[in-house]
Amino acid sequence: MFKFSAEDIANQTFQSRFRGYDPDQVHEFLDGLAREWTEVQQEFRRIKEEYDEQTRELREYRRREKSLVQALETARQVAEEIRHQADRDAELVLADTELKAERMLAKAEAKVSELRGEMFELQQQRVRFQSEMRQMLESYGTMLDQYEERAGQRMGHPLPPVPGTTAAPEEAVEVDGDDEPDPQGEQSPQDSVGA
Repeated sequence: MFKFSAEDIANQTFQSRFRGYDPDQVHEFLDGLAREWTEVQQEFRRIKEEYDEQTRELREYRRREKSLVQALETARQVAEEIRHQADRDAELVLADTELKAERMLAKAEAKVSELRGEMFELQQQRVRFQSEMRQMLESYGTMLDQYEERAGQRMGHPLPPVPGTTAAPEEAVEVDGDDEPDPQGEQSPQDSVGA
């Protein structure tokens, strides 16, 4: 590192010459220079140790920084993958939900259509039933009228009303041109004239 040590400086000898430097002053200067050189070397070693320590710390910081950058990049990639996976999952769930909703809607529409068909069929049945009932009642009414007419012609007077009905009594039916008295005992105008 250094070419000369403090000991080399302190033990350095010079050849003496005529009218040369004072040896004591030279030795004193060299001793002082050796002491200062020792301090410089110690300071240099201390600084070098600090430098080496700081270099080691810097290397460690750079290693940690690299690890941290790698960890952050890995975390970013993982987060991106999780986000993509979450997006895919959300799309799948949404598609599945839409499919289920469409199926439910189709079933509901089919059920509504089926119920409308049944309701239409019931309305048709009601209309047919009402029509058949009217025809049947009209037929029975016609049959009843014909029966009453025949029965009245055979007996010479109409049938009495059915108990519990509010039908008004009918006038006597003319049989063979003869006037028959009313069931209530009323006389015809000819009877009253003859009385």
